[in-house]
Amino acid sequence: MDRRDQLLGFLEKNRILTIKQLARDLHVSEMTIRRDVALLAKASKVKTFYGGVSLNAGIDAPEKGNYRIDNELIRKTEIKKRIAQKAASLIEPHDVILIDTGSTTSSIVDYIPEGSDHTVYCYALNIINSVCEKEYLNVVACGGYYHKNTKMFESEEGASLIKRASINKAFMAARGVTDFVGITTAESYEINIKKAALSVSEQKILLVDSSKFGKAWYAKYADLTEMDTIITDAGIKEAYKKMILDKGINLIIV
Repeated sequence: MDRRDQLLGFLEKNRILTIKQLARDLHVSEMTIRRDVALLAKASKVKTFYGGVSLNAGIDAPEKGNYRIDNELIRKTEIKKRIAQKAASLIEPHDVILIDTGSTTSSIVDYIPEGSDHTVYCYALNIINSVCEKEYLNVVACGGYYHKNTKMFESEEGASLIKRASINKAFMAARGVTDFVGITTAESYEINIKKAALSVSEQKILLVDSSKFGKAWYAKYADLTEMDTIITDAGIKEAYKKMILDKGINLIIV
């Protein structure tokens, strides 16, 4: 069988794979795979995105630069609120928490009970504004270059600040979740601070609505197994439920 036919066969079976995985499975170099993928993409047989490949159907591999959090904040609002409310219920007295940038995670602030003694680490403008309005919350805001499409501040200093913290629970967001690629986000500049958050958190909790499963964006920041808990909605397909539970991850459906 031709190597490119084998490549397509792997994608038909697995839906989405990284360049590294394809090179390993086909026993060739990553450069060889990139050449094969370029030819298949030219023939409209595959889609490419940052670090990965999918068949030209069934997987979201969107055009870079299309993501704007303002658009996401008005989508699936009731589902996202239920997910956020459940996440907030996991917060215990005196917890130090981190709230990642995202349209679902941003709603957590609305459900943190008044009078609680919590410290919140954050790096997105909309979340910083929300937590600073709550006089009963202690806030640590990470600054840096401001990205308007995600409302996120990015800097090495911000990531370093988080790495020095002791965080009980990190509430993380994602644009896509797949078994083979992992957890992906909208922009590559988000990776460093998200990885910093995961590196110092006792519990890693992913908030993601069911529409995100089976989709991949440009920037992978974690493997699925790095999460302790995933909170999603009842629209999640049985195959993804099984995938999560088989990996020993706590799954909460709201």
